[in-house]
Amino acid sequence: MKHLFVLLVVTIVVLTNIACGVTTLEKPTKPTPTPYDSGGPRRVNVGENFSLEVGEYVEITQKNSTAALHFREVTNDSRCPSDVVCIRAGDATVALSGVDSNGKSTELILVVESGKETSGQFSNLEVKVLELLPYPQSTTSIPRGDYKVTVVVANMLR
Repeated sequence: MKHLFVLLVVTIVVLTNIACGVTTLEKPTKPTPTPYDSGGPRRVNVGENFSLEVGEYVEITQKNSTAALHFREVTNDSRCPSDVVCIRAGDATVALSGVDSNGKSTELILVVESGKETSGQFSNLEVKVLELLPYPQSTTSIPRGDYKVTVVVANMLR
């Protein structure tokens, strides 16, 4: 009886997916690592350019303290695809989290526009987005976990 119930449930799920037009399974997303996975976050210095994948953390070292930066996600990407001519270049929204040496967390929501500089601040640090990849194409969509952001962090108290 239990096997019959399981078979019935599987059949219903398969038929529902077919009826709703689901023909393939989406690529599984990467699990979100914590700063303590694989021995802790990667360490970078203030003033150093570095890239982050979605879910990745880095530890930013300064003279007398450390801070952390986490690339949470890209919440919107309406940039004009590279293989299309658009009237407007569009933009993308990047969500980052910064944690200062006292444990205070700050959410950074940065809008990335082609040819324009974008930055946000937490603690005494300025986070500047240099590049967001991959760049959209009209024929493919970008899975949320495939984004990579390149940033530089500067100390605002020089």
